[in-house]
Amino acid sequence: MIPFDFTLITLLFFEKFVLLLKSKYFVTVFFYNRPSIVEEKKHHNKTIGEQLENTEKARQVTENRCVTLDQKLTRKDTELELKDQKLKLLQNQLETLINELIHVKASIKASSKNDEQMIENLQEQCDQWKTKFETTCEDLAKKKKLAFFKEFFLF
Repeated sequence: MIPFDFTLITLLFFEKFVLLLKSKYFVTVFFYNRPSIVEEKKHHNKTIGEQLENTEKARQVTENRCVTLDQKLTRKDTELELKDQKLKLLQNQLETLINELIHVKASIKASSKNDEQMIENLQEQCDQWKTKFETTCEDLAKKKKLAFFKEFFLF
């Protein structure tokens, strides 16, 4: 049997204990006795929390704006569709009016030609009546003259 040396074990235990105490002291001194680091960590955590809140608020605002923009786009699309329909309706009305105008213009031209022909016919008829009237007047004048001479010379 090997003799057991308590001294060595005690020494080893003591060294470990001292190392443990040193490390505990170091941790205590470094982390707990330095309030600036703790405060820095608290401040850092608070800043990160505020940034997270601000980011969340910005995300919500952005989502709301996207929803609003989608609604506006939908409304504008609907307005554009209605305006397109009105424009097509107005274009159809314009085409109808243009066709009616062309028809009226052609009708007026035809009526104008008919009026011109009628004016020519009336003018010819007036000329004929005038000639007939003049001839009749001349005949009457001759007859009256003849009658006058007959009366004058017969008495």
